[in-house]
Amino acid sequence: MSTSLILRPTGQLTETQAGIMAELDAEGDNWGEFHPLRLKFPTGGQVGSFVLSDGDTLRAPVEMIVVVAQKARAYWPSKKTLGKPPLCSAPDGVAGRFDVNATEQIKTALGNQVRHPALLTTDIATASAPWECASCPLAQWESVGDGGRGQACKAMRKLLVIVKGWSMPAVLTLPPTSIKVWDTFASGMRQRGQAYFTRWLAVDVMPATSGDGTTYAVIQMKAGTPLSDGEAAEVIGLRHQYGELVRALELTPDDYDTETAPVAD
Repeated sequence: MSTSLILRPTGQLTETQAGIMAELDAEGDNWGEFHPLRLKFPTGGQVGSFVLSDGDTLRAPVEMIVVVAQKARAYWPSKKTLGKPPLCSAPDGVAGRFDVNATEQIKTALGNQVRHPALLTTDIATASAPWECASCPLAQWESVGDGGRGQACKAMRKLLVIVKGWSMPAVLTLPPTSIKVWDTFASGMRQRGQAYFTRWLAVDVMPATSGDGTTYAVIQMKAGTPLSDGEAAEVIGLRHQYGELVRALELTPDDYDTETAPVAD
């Protein structure tokens, strides 16, 4: 990465910066196992910055490249589950794994109007086996059980991003209320014969209000400078290196705030 193009925020690394990058290259992965930082989506309608999983903050708008995008799903049976992993999650958005050891969440799920199919079996091996998201009743509209149109199992988008000036990728998970913004942007790029990972983006968060008066944050994306051939080649290399990581990356409580998130119609 000492010759990296996308890591040059001012167009050129200093001699010292190049030396540091060379040291990192030489060290390889001997230092430990890489865990990408997560850019936590603002909650409760707060805007202005992302909170990082290590406690730091990143002021918006943020200039970044989305290297890999992946559909994902996660189910929490109650809003009062802040800080707990989802009861069922599908990092690939296709096959969900049910957590048979989440006793308290299972008790809550049993009281819901629409139930996870794993609760209909008494065999632990069967209950934890992959469940097809497309046919799961919790992925259907109006499954929230409160009279609304929302889905009990939340659809999300995991984005592997390179923040300008950073040397390693991070993860930004978009909540249901921001999916349309991302999908519209990526669709527009594809319709023009381009790829979402071929240009810099200015990513911001803006306030919005749901029909019931809940204030929340929604993503905003503005297309910036197209990547040079050298930068695009680097991004393709990163896609090959980290693509499987983001596709298999489990969703965590940092990816979705169950208490303040509004229902997405």
